[in-house]
Amino acid sequence: MNNEGTNEFSRLIDDCINAGIIVFEKLEARLHIIAVAGQTLKKYIEAIKQSGNNPIEYNYKALKLDELDNKLDILAEKMSVHFNELEAFLIDHHVYTDVVQTASTLMKFMKDTISNPCSQSLEIFRDVVRKAPPLQYGYKVISLLEQDSTNPLKVSMTADKLKTSATFNKWKKIIDGVLSQFLFLETYLNGMFWQSDMYGPDQLKNKIKNLHRKMDKWSDDYSESYWPETVRQLVHETQDNYDNVDNELKANILEQALTKILTSDVFYILVYDECDGNNHSFSYRDSQTITSFRRGSCNVVIYRSRKWMHAGNNALNQITREVESCRYNTIPKRSSYEGFPDELCRKQFTNVGFVGIVRKNQNVTVSSANSFGDRPLGPGWWITADVMNSQEKFVLIAGYE
Repeated sequence: MNNEGTNEFSRLIDDCINAGIIVFEKLEARLHIIAVAGQTLKKYIEAIKQSGNNPIEYNYKALKLDELDNKLDILAEKMSVHFNELEAFLIDHHVYTDVVQTASTLMKFMKDTISNPCSQSLEIFRDVVRKAPPLQYGYKVISLLEQDSTNPLKVSMTADKLKTSATFNKWKKIIDGVLSQFLFLETYLNGMFWQSDMYGPDQLKNKIKNLHRKMDKWSDDYSESYWPETVRQLVHETQDNYDNVDNELKANILEQALTKILTSDVFYILVYDECDGNNHSFSYRDSQTITSFRRGSCNVVIYRSRKWMHAGNNALNQITREVESCRYNTIPKRSSYEGFPDELCRKQFTNVGFVGIVRKNQNVTVSSANSFGDRPLGPGWWITADVMNSQEKFVLIAGYE
């Protein structure tokens, strides 16, 4: 009996073990491997029956069923860690209790056909999947997700004040894992009982792919919904609750929180001593900037760049040159700098959504969130610039659009 089917099946289980869960992307192009494994096990069980129940003669060791059984135990243990996350949600949504318990129970009966390959384990598995079809339960999960009140991802994101990527990705992974488990089972039983007729697996696969597209849309929606109220509230809470710490620590607190938000926006964070208009001035797009002045003994400015994440190195080089050209002989000595950043925008910069100056002696901290790779200075560039004919200095910062 050819053992290639179980060998490929074993490699697929290895991939799922490494992921810690049955993952759709690992299954999508390899469903035939699962079906072949189911078909192979059925043929093996039939051969045992014909031989008088002597599994050794029919390649038990060659099929490596004991090794496969152990791997399925490891996978089940890893998956239980993720599905335990559902416990809190299950308290208020008992309908998911049936789903999770059914998936776990069906996997145990499927595993019995591998650990104890015989007519009894095969017929018992056939009986339980008739009573609780994986395809039906996969559809049930998808139907529950269509209602906001029974969608654990949406319920959890509503409760998450910061709309964090950690919350979104955690529930996306759990949902994917539950549905992929039913897809796994549906495909295995199709190989075992339906001569690898892939109608059920293909239907569920397409439903899951469509759900993934919806989850991508949910991600896009959440990445927009956090602004501005979530960030404004974060700024105010930081100013009110940490008024006794220095500006650098306040900036770090804001940076850590902003980094958690589910968004591709990249942020500049400015925290400095509370001061009047002679010491700071800005030009910015209202839809991308939040300011909070004279609160908690400090001023805070948050700017979000919408395009920096996808801007190329040319954008970095250009804005760096433009800002560096302002280091000397650009900022005049004035009694008021109101409107000066607007002048810089017109004369000095291109493709910017924010330009600001803050007098250096105001204990300025400039930080960024969601910075990446070779761009540690955030979505643009900033310098300490000299004031002409003076010993004074300003922090000058320009944020990409």
